[in-house]
Amino acid sequence: MTSSSLLCQLPHYKVYAKKTEVKGALIGLVDILFAFVFDHLTNCGEVSVESPWNICKVSSQLSWLHTPTTLKECLLLNFSRALTFPLYRHFDFCSRVLEDLKFIVSKGRPLILKCLLGVYDILRKHEFYYLHNNVFVKDYCLWIQNVDDRHVKKLMDALNNLPVITRADLPFPLEEFEVLIDANDLDSAGESETSCSTESSTDESTSGSESDETSSSEIDVQSVSLHQSVCDENEDIDMSCLSTAINNISLIKDSDDFEKPATVSKPLIEELD
Repeated sequence: MTSSSLLCQLPHYKVYAKKTEVKGALIGLVDILFAFVFDHLTNCGEVSVESPWNICKVSSQLSWLHTPTTLKECLLLNFSRALTFPLYRHFDFCSRVLEDLKFIVSKGRPLILKCLLGVYDILRKHEFYYLHNNVFVKDYCLWIQNVDDRHVKKLMDALNNLPVITRADLPFPLEEFEVLIDANDLDSAGESETSCSTESSTDESTSGSESDETSSSEIDVQSVSLHQSVCDENEDIDMSCLSTAINNISLIKDSDDFEKPATVSKPLIEELD
């Protein structure tokens, strides 16, 4: 839905803030805009199913109805929540979100209103986050249209004069956490190198065993061929002996000294009968 159509859906009345409430309203505006810019950069300008959750988690005002009293407290809470809850958590990324937030505020009320309408459009589609529109976002969209430009300029000056937020300013030891993460990365890299060296030694031993098996198989083939040659020689000897015996038998058969068995005459057979 476009910004103009969303503006048409808003109620037609004006929202004003007292002089004592303008500062708190501007700080709450920064809180919501920081969450919107964080989700916008995370999803590269697209709206995902996690966008309502991201905005309501990064913003302390939408998460647990807490309005910071100072601008630095507001940004520290935004940094802390952005480094705790979302999927992408990086300190330099949060610093980039802050720079884009400054750019939006420097462009004045029209761009701020467009970002608030983007938050309104994202939350109105959710099953229960739409209640934040009725409590906060709708009134902000109506209020920013009537707020004096001097207040926006003062907000921009306060953002520019704000000291740079460092890791040491956060309420948890982020530097120690990063040192532990780097140490774990080094340990995992060492383990990967050890596993690679172990795999290479295993491959070498496997190749050595394969070479040993190959040499043993070659020896077996040589022994088999030698045994086959010996068997062939024995077979030749047996065949020569057999041929010699056959020749001797034929000589004996043809010899005159061979005694033939006596034949029975026919009269003798008749007498026996």
